[in-house]
Amino acid sequence: MRQIDWLSTLLEKKRAPLGRRHLRWREPRLPALRRCFFLLDCSASMVGSGALAQAKGWLTGVSPSLRHAGAHVALVSFGGGRAEVHFGPGPLPDHRGRNREIAPERAPGPGRKDAPGNGPSNGPSNGPGNGPGRASGRASGHGPDDGRQEWDNGWNAHWLEPIGGGGGTPLALGLATLVRLRDARRPSGRRNACMHDILVVLSDGRTAERPPAPKGFARIVLVDFETRRIALNGCAALAAQWGAECMSSGKSLW
Repeated sequence: MRQIDWLSTLLEKKRAPLGRRHLRWREPRLPALRRCFFLLDCSASMVGSGALAQAKGWLTGVSPSLRHAGAHVALVSFGGGRAEVHFGPGPLPDHRGRNREIAPERAPGPGRKDAPGNGPSNGPSNGPGNGPGRASGRASGHGPDDGRQEWDNGWNAHWLEPIGGGGGTPLALGLATLVRLRDARRPSGRRNACMHDILVVLSDGRTAERPPAPKGFARIVLVDFETRRIALNGCAALAAQWGAECMSSGKSLW
């Protein structure tokens, strides 16, 4: 609903009696469009330690709050010398994995050769990054609500569980792919000015790559999934370089 801009209205009418012709109106404010871009590390170190399965469970746990808030979400994975866009940015799908804006067939299936980990150079795709993913989603601490549990299971099984892993950690390639996706799907006009883009990197930080901080994000968070006994603290070091936040996987994103 439009609102009267009283200051502009009074300046317009001056000493004359107030009339309809003097009314000036405020432009309605558009609600901020929150877009959350997830960059998922699917490298061999994430698979071998079980951290990829934990990251999938973490995504399952945070997704209902994003969906409830009407946020637009995108997911890009990187590993084995390649990066892949799995979906988005757009509204999250329903519990059956369907979304009017995002075709379900864009999600990589177990037999799809271009999924990270399915090619011969990336190693097997049915390792720890896939099998335990469903269990991790169920253990995300949401409680016994059946509707939400159904949605969690559908989201995990249809979109997250098929993502494989293996190979190296091409962080720079993953970032470049995600930024291109963000820029290609940027709304135009006034809607663009109201966007609030968030980058969330899910990784164990075990990479020698130290790319510069990506620009244009209102908030950057690195979620540290390092689980090995000898910690390298790669996520903390990268967050310090970027001036970003670093948090453990047990903390809340919001």
